Amino acid sequence: SLQAVPGLIALARFIADLMLLDLELQQTQPAMLHAQVAILVAVHIFASGQSVDGAAEDEVVRLWEPIRRATCWCNLNQELAERCVSRTLHILLVARGRWNSQGLR
Repeated sequence: SLQAVPGLIALARFIADLMLLDLELQQTQPAMLHAQVAILVAVHIFASGQSVDGAAEDEVVRLWEPIRRATCWCNLNQELAERCVSRTLHILLVARGRWNSQGLR
């Protein structure tokens, strides 16, 4: 269960909060997809930090499967999902630093 992983839910919430600050993401991506991507990125960060032998991908798949089953009851457009992941990574890697330098904490 994701709730059993220390810090994972808090990390997903942090990512989701950052996503709320991005107007482009808010205007172009559905909220359901925001939530899924926040959890997926958090799971990936967690799994990558736990693995040094390349097993992170298997761990991500294992943790992601229940999320996919619970939330992806309809087929989302793959291109839309890829754009959401890409924009979320931009927020985490670029925009967050810019916001910090402007005093947003």
